[in-house]
Amino acid sequence: MYNYLEAVKNDVRFAINEGRVYIDYDNDIDDIIVSVEDALWADDEVTGNESGTYTFDKEKAKGYVSENLDLLADAIDAFDCREEAGKKLVYKDWEYFDVIIRLYVLSQAIREVVEEVA
Repeated sequence: MYNYLEAVKNDVRFAINEGRVYIDYDNDIDDIIVSVEDALWADDEVTGNESGTYTFDKEKAKGYVSENLDLLADAIDAFDCREEAGKKLVYKDWEYFDVIIRLYVLSQAIREVVEEVA
């Protein structure tokens, strides 16, 4: 089963190690999370949110999402996007669903990565 949290954590680690994100460890963890999340929210290599796709592959996205329908429901509820999600479902826009799940787990992924390296 595809693990979104682990996948996003790996992408966050890579972004930090690559220098795409600066972490000021003098700040408290909540400030760090906000700062890193602001930097990565629209990063296609982490969330896919800028272009609207992370996988650039509808079938791959469908596979990831199909294995995580409970997580998708949680993301839709958290972002209050039921109407938009319904429209996307009609058009089988799996990449949209993949992106919103990645956005949904982003804060938790950042927190766990920062706690590992702090």
